[in-house]
Amino acid sequence: MSIKQKLRTAIIIVICIMILITIVYFIYEKLDYTLSEVEEILNSPKNVSNMHVVIDGNIDNESTYTEIFMKDNFYYVIYKTTSSSQISQESFYNPETLELINVDLEQKGILETPDTSLENLYFLTSNEDFANSKIDATEYKYLGKEDVNGKKCLKVRFTREDDGIIEDYYYIDLEDNNIIKHETYSQNYSGEFEKTTELTYSYTYNSLTDNDVKKFDVDDYPDYLLLEWGVNGDERDFGDGPSI
Repeated sequence: MSIKQKLRTAIIIVICIMILITIVYFIYEKLDYTLSEVEEILNSPKNVSNMHVVIDGNIDNESTYTEIFMKDNFYYVIYKTTSSSQISQESFYNPETLELINVDLEQKGILETPDTSLENLYFLTSNEDFANSKIDATEYKYLGKEDVNGKKCLKVRFTREDDGIIEDYYYIDLEDNNIIKHETYSQNYSGEFEKTTELTYSYTYNSLTDNDVKKFDVDDYPDYLLLEWGVNGDERDFGDGPSI
């Protein structure tokens, strides 16, 4: 075989390999993900003991801001609106006592909730929102892969009905298996869809020290009203944070 024939053969092989890679990539990009497969991705263990999460939100044109500090399963969470630099609520979770403590800095109230298991912490809201969307949904649809802030994400949609059609979109980072964006669109009287909610999540790992995860100390809150769960603490709304 001459050099020219060898070169031609090599070129053909390279072209075939490139075509094969293109086909495989196309199949990968178009691969459909069922709801159970997406749930498996979200529930896959991350083995993270040190994590900082920032949640920027816009709900019905009201901006919210949440930071979650987690180290060795101790949690310290702050809430505030972006219109104010002041923290409106703090939450503390102690995995040794299973106590969740919420402090309303505006209304000066402290609520202790005993025996709270780690998986029931309400401020880990991204997966909880996804689960609630699944329960209420009339349709689930996988919409392919999309880049969000340089991250390759799965995009899925839940459709539900509540005085009109509502669509929830979730973007799931394939590297960390976390939801990094959640959008909600509601159908108006003209039949058009308007965005009512946008939550973006950013995650930083292994950057926190013990000093970053503030521990609860009642002496830090003089003149605060201490509420008892099940007595005078039921259904109390703490500022911008979730209702208890």
